[in-house]
Amino acid sequence: YTALSNKEDPREVVDVLRTYLAAMADVILKFEGTIGCFMGDGVFAFFGDPIYFEDHALRAVQCSMAMHDELESLNKKWEGEGRIPLQIRVGIATGEVYVGNFGSKNYVEYSAIGPATNLASRLESRARPGTTLVSEATHEAICTEYACRFVDRLQLKGFERPQKAYEVGRGVAVSD
Repeated sequence: YTALSNKEDPREVVDVLRTYLAAMADVILKFEGTIGCFMGDGVFAFFGDPIYFEDHALRAVQCSMAMHDELESLNKKWEGEGRIPLQIRVGIATGEVYVGNFGSKNYVEYSAIGPATNLASRLESRARPGTTLVSEATHEAICTEYACRFVDRLQLKGFERPQKAYEVGRGVAVSD
């Protein structure tokens, strides 16, 4: 997104961003996720509230794989138009969070906060472009459905102890 916004006309950037965010929102909603907010070119979403699903972690990972696939399709279209392709990274963490209305008396957002949301954000920032990094708890919830590769114990801002991180395999079985 940064390369795109630095090289393209602002109207072109807005057009690409709207198309991209609409596509990502559609994928999230398909897996019954809740969109907490859009942050520039980023999307914060969570699963399991307001409707709880036992398989919320699996839905989140399925959604991330579908987001990667959708972006590949968009990039093929944009490359044909001579546009710069976009890349995404996804971070997913499973855990208890507080979900509700946050903000001020004049502006409120329905969102989630807590250690799991912070962990997901930190994992996203450490993921390689085009990949999804998940926490240990998420890995435990999805390991029978998705092959994952243990990446490392990452020392992440805001966490006293290193956190195990796993990269979710796409299309190829990866041992952990």
